[in-house]
Amino acid sequence: MALSSQEVAIILKAQDQASAIIKSVSGDLTKLGNSAKQAGPSWLSMSSAVAAGTTAVRVFEGVAKGTISILGGALKTFGDFESQMNILKVTTGATDAQMASMSAQARALGADLDLPATSSTGAAIAMLELAKAGLSVDQTQQAAKGALQLAAAASIDEAKAAQLTAGALNAFGLEGSRATDIANQLAYAANASSLDATDLGQAVAQAGGIFKAARNTA
Repeated sequence: MALSSQEVAIILKAQDQASAIIKSVSGDLTKLGNSAKQAGPSWLSMSSAVAAGTTAVRVFEGVAKGTISILGGALKTFGDFESQMNILKVTTGATDAQMASMSAQARALGADLDLPATSSTGAAIAMLELAKAGLSVDQTQQAAKGALQLAAAASIDEAKAAQLTAGALNAFGLEGSRATDIANQLAYAANASSLDATDLGQAVAQAGGIFKAARNTA
């Protein structure tokens, strides 16, 4: 499967970071080489060369470990995203076309300048939680950005924000397209009170129950 532009950008960033590590030690290696030359043909030259060689090996070991760590992090990001999308497919029973649409949306949300703290994996997590709460594929896509906005505004993780958003939508019988309105209201409630995310979720559930009871008796 071809890499997306975002995946290519992450790999290029990892390569740049690896290059930076190598450049940061190049000066030390040059100094080691100069030290070995200055030691001259005395018995000290051998010990200097051995010391220089040993240090060089350690330096390159550090560079290799740093590079592997950077690239490993990039690959883990890809793996986490794909894992969430695979679970989302099983949860929703989405078609290949729907999955392609949700995957593209998750990547777009991860690059959305209005959501600076959101990654594509975070967006996928939010979408998965919305689907787990019973929202359809269309409703999940409609509600995804609102849930992520709530996560940012209320300083909670994407999963909890999606759970709160889905809970409110279900409690009041609202369409997924109302998720942004829900996010604004829940964020305001969270910031204007001492309620944490769990308390807020319980309050929404109780309010939803009262709303449904009133509607049924009207």
